Amino acid sequence: MVEENVFDPLAVQTKKTITRQRIAKSPSLLKIQEKTRLRRGRAKPIPLLTPDPDPITLPIDPIPITKWSIGKKYAGRDLEDIPTDYYLWAIANIDELNETNSRYNRDLTNSVEKILTERDII
Repeated sequence: MVEENVFDPLAVQTKKTITRQRIAKSPSLLKIQEKTRLRRGRAKPIPLLTPDPDPITLPIDPIPITKWSIGKKYAGRDLEDIPTDYYLWAIANIDELNETNSRYNRDLTNSVEKILTERDII
């Protein structure tokens, strides 16, 4: 079985080429390689990736939105002042209210649903 030499940014050019597989099997070789690169000024130390002990979590409940921020006609108005016909059009045509779109806004969608529920539309 012939091992291919794959370009590896961590590889050090020495008389004897150390393959990626050998380095992966031997942590001591990896440490020697990294120290050599640092001594020669070829690289900065690479921080170890560790899981964040305190990850940022999103709130479970949607944040209520009170102002409409999309488009020109109703931008800046209170959500309660916008006519129902516009909401029905917006649900069908605006990306922020389409759950399959990457621009989907869960908070805005929840606020619109709440207003339409209060108006007995949904």
